[in-house]
Amino acid sequence: MNIENQIIIGKYDTNIFPFAEIFAEHCSETLNCSEHYKLHEYIADNLKPNKILRVGEDQATYAHSVLYKIDPRYQKDPEIKSKVKDRAFIKTYERFIGFLEASVFFEKLVYQKLPTLRIHLPNNLSVGEYHRDRDYNHPIEEINIWVPVTKAKGSATIQMESSYDAGDFHPIEVEYGEYLIFDSGLKHGNEVNIEGYTRISFDFRVIPISNYKVSDLSSINQKMKFAVGDYYSY
Repeated sequence: MNIENQIIIGKYDTNIFPFAEIFAEHCSETLNCSEHYKLHEYIADNLKPNKILRVGEDQATYAHSVLYKIDPRYQKDPEIKSKVKDRAFIKTYERFIGFLEASVFFEKLVYQKLPTLRIHLPNNLSVGEYHRDRDYNHPIEEINIWVPVTKAKGSATIQMESSYDAGDFHPIEVEYGEYLIFDSGLKHGNEVNIEGYTRISFDFRVIPISNYKVSDLSSINQKMKFAVGDYYSY
């Protein structure tokens, strides 16, 4: 599958991959928030960011600490891990990888072991700057996949340039039940969310097995080696 310089929106069956239901159940049971797109209404003001998030801060909020307890496989501490309910998010994600292999890429994928969770609170950012993942040591062979579990509209969605170095960032609007595949060479980011709801999404990176190369590079934040068994699974 050639995605050079491309942005592709695909659809999936939410009955088979009920990502929103999993997140809604988690938010309901942990924060008594029955509608996960209203997450911001159930977090005390003193636990919300008091400034616009920047790089290094955009995965370190209280909301993230709650959301990452959606699956025990995110937990490194065995004691915490034993207390986190298994909502089958990662198992569903792994089945989703199988769907992409069979229906989209038509070959095995090397894929990010644990997807990254994003929270786009009102009046803030979900990612600290416009970037290409390769700016953070990621292999150029990676393909980015972005999956919202709420609606993703206007200022509450990912912003992307239309072609390499165009700089003409514009919103890519995606509905729940759709996913976005894009060339990792396209610069992307987000704007301050003025839509009045919390956008929740997850994203991950894949490499078709035919393009996979062993790398000695490591991720900047988590210091994970970009290799099967560390950052990637297969």
